[in-house]
Amino acid sequence: MTLAKSSIPPSSEWDEATYLSENPDVALAVDAGTMSSGYIHYCNHGRLEGRRGAFLSTANNTTLRLTRHCLDPWINFEVSAKGEVRPCCISSGMGQLEDIEKQRHAAAFRDLRRSLLSGELPDMCQRCHIRSMTAVENLELSVKSLFPPEQADLLCPGALAELRVDINEQCNLRCTYCAVSQPGYQGIPMSETILQKIIESLPKQVDKLQINLNGHGETTYHPSWVSFAKRIQELGAMATILSNFAKPFNDEEIDIFARMRVIQISLDTVDEDLLRDIRRKVSLGTILRNIHKIRIQAFKRGLNPLWSISCGIYDKNISGLDDIAVFAITEGFKSITFWNLVEYPAISEDAVTARSLSSLPKHEREHAAKKIGEVLALLKKHHVFVEIPTDLTGGLSV
Repeated sequence: MTLAKSSIPPSSEWDEATYLSENPDVALAVDAGTMSSGYIHYCNHGRLEGRRGAFLSTANNTTLRLTRHCLDPWINFEVSAKGEVRPCCISSGMGQLEDIEKQRHAAAFRDLRRSLLSGELPDMCQRCHIRSMTAVENLELSVKSLFPPEQADLLCPGALAELRVDINEQCNLRCTYCAVSQPGYQGIPMSETILQKIIESLPKQVDKLQINLNGHGETTYHPSWVSFAKRIQELGAMATILSNFAKPFNDEEIDIFARMRVIQISLDTVDEDLLRDIRRKVSLGTILRNIHKIRIQAFKRGLNPLWSISCGIYDKNISGLDDIAVFAITEGFKSITFWNLVEYPAISEDAVTARSLSSLPKHEREHAAKKIGEVLALLKKHHVFVEIPTDLTGGLSV
């Protein structure tokens, strides 16, 4: 995860104070919390805008080699609902699932690691809106930290830390802004064959492996999600789940949720009217009842899952973003992941549409940046961890 105040180290020759003093608009954004640092701004925006860098070596101001600060090809592995493997959610497939460890050592993964370490990024990495840009030297240091000091080959995988299983592309909701609601969308659930193959190809030691049950659709809408989740929990892996909590969960589902390491709820408003207009098939009451039942069952088991929120930000909910923050604080959520909306065509003339913040007029973007800064400050004050992508923190007001 990436904190609002980025943990990415600046280049060893970077002069943060000078860059902020020469770019007061960036300094204001950093102070408000909508930009993590002047260094991150320069890497992701400033250099493209023609702003002068603040390196002690003047040569670096024009020749700095940049790359994405991304460790996914080293420590992450994902399986789509169709069984395609990939290192991250935006990458293209690198073959069908066969053997997880064998495929992590394959040429396609090594080539991606090589491109990141060289700064010669493929198109998908150049378009990435999640990982910040940074100096190649910083990524190399981060990669080296994954291995013992004697490790020479930085193109080999590190220990697998996260396995994301996109268990379902079907969904029980039809949110007006989602691809699932678009005409012609055909989502599929992961087959029993692929689910079984995942179990069979897991590393022998899984006690430190986080397995994320996720998907473009709704995880709990898959007919075998309970049995699959139960198997990985019984193996000792740290299971996490993302769900919209739109349906009332039965007792068996409640028990599975109670045994999760992390429970993330997809929720972008606590306004009942807006929730009904945008997400259309969910009520806040159902969500709260599910939360209450899971907490009771977790307490009975002596467990304490970490609760999180996945929150898209767009024009219709930006004014009430502080209400989501207060909800997270008062309901005991430990983190929030914010994400910027990707716009799709309107699904009908009478549907309530949502617009990406980046597509709004300048004065509305400035208002959004101010609101996000206030919300980040509130969450920080109450020790709620925040993950927020660079396309949302940058470019709104600077």
